[in-house]
Amino acid sequence: MQRVLPWIGLCALIIAVSASCDNPADDVPTATVTEAQPVSGPAVAPESAPAVTPDPEPAAEEPATEPEPVTPESAPEPEPAAEPMNLSFTDNSMITFKGSKVTGTHSGGFVDFTGAIAMADGTFDTAQITIDIDMTSLFSDNSVLTDTLKGERFFEVGKFATSTFVSTTVEKTGEGYTITGNLEMHGVTKGIAFPVTVSVNDGVLTSTAEFSIDRFQWDIKDEGMQDDLIRKEVVIRFDIEAA
Repeated sequence: MQRVLPWIGLCALIIAVSASCDNPADDVPTATVTEAQPVSGPAVAPESAPAVTPDPEPAAEEPATEPEPVTPESAPEPEPAAEPMNLSFTDNSMITFKGSKVTGTHSGGFVDFTGAIAMADGTFDTAQITIDIDMTSLFSDNSVLTDTLKGERFFEVGKFATSTFVSTTVEKTGEGYTITGNLEMHGVTKGIAFPVTVSVNDGVLTSTAEFSIDRFQWDIKDEGMQDDLIRKEVVIRFDIEAA
């Protein structure tokens, strides 16, 4: 009996630890990461049309027919021009993250960041989004962890002080959108696509996005201690208000 009890206690400890350190990335969509995407530029001019050899004997020209006059009643009314909308992130916006390791989960975020959303016709379908994050403003739920994340093992904020996201496309998907763009972080630029929900009311846009990324793809590869490994998946959450 004395030998059985320690094993029972050990099993109970393993079960308790496993239950308390689930991977939070399992509960959110995983962002699609690719090589950096080209940013939209001016339209490419069409190729020149091939030369056409004229007929040796052109057909006789028919007499010109005068166009029928258009009365004011039959002329179509021009559609009103779409109103563009340029928005900036307000102080109610938040960018947060959540990471985990074998023994637990930590959360944090960024204090200082700016963002802008330009919508050519006032709808999110034409949105162009830019976000600049001051990585030195990173915080977490543990002061020692905050210093570690800012240091050489992770974000190296002294060397890479800013992370930038620039959208390339916005696509309507179901009840929300999929945003695709380029995320530059830790000196690495990758294409990334993630889901977002959006609403626009009285000139104020609110949106939420929550997804996971593999930090290894941005060359942030510290794995922690052998008996307390840090997971490579990190949950990113945007709660944005723009006006």
